[in-house]
Formats: sequence, C-alpha cells, structure tokens
Amino acid sequence: MSETSEYIHILKVLGVVLVEIRGTENLKKARILADIFHNVPALISSEKTHDEIIAEIMRRAEMQNAKEVIEKYLEAAT
Repeated sequence: MSETSEYIHILKVLGVVLVEIRGTENLKKARILADIFHNVPALISSEKTHDEIIAEIMRRAEMQNAKEVIEKYLEAAT
C-alpha cells in the first residue's frame, strides 16, 4: 500500500466511526469511539505512519475494551 492509500484507509475508518457516533443513541458507545479516534486527525497531520496510527488506535481500543469492534471497523474499510 502506498502512503496515500494507507491514509485513505484510516480516513475511511474515521468516516465510519463518525457516522456511528452520529447515529447512536448510546452515549457510552459514542464516548468510547470518540476517545479512541479523536486524535487521528492530529496523528495524520503530524505525518505519523499508517502503522503508528493503527497502533495508537488499537492501544486506545484496548484501554476501552473495544479491541474486537475496532478490528472489525479496520477490516471493513480495506
């Protein structure tokens, strides 16, 4: 994957997550997703690699006990 397509993958995932946040009535779910993904734009703009961004997303997902759900989002966006 090229660097551009790797960032596109991350942006696709972020888009799906934002739709999930907007569409859920479950405030806890929205907060968890926001916590996991809120730093993604800053990571992209600081030119972190795809792998570094994914590692940070997964680190935060593990802290929120949401690893499996986030892995599904990442898979679906490929």
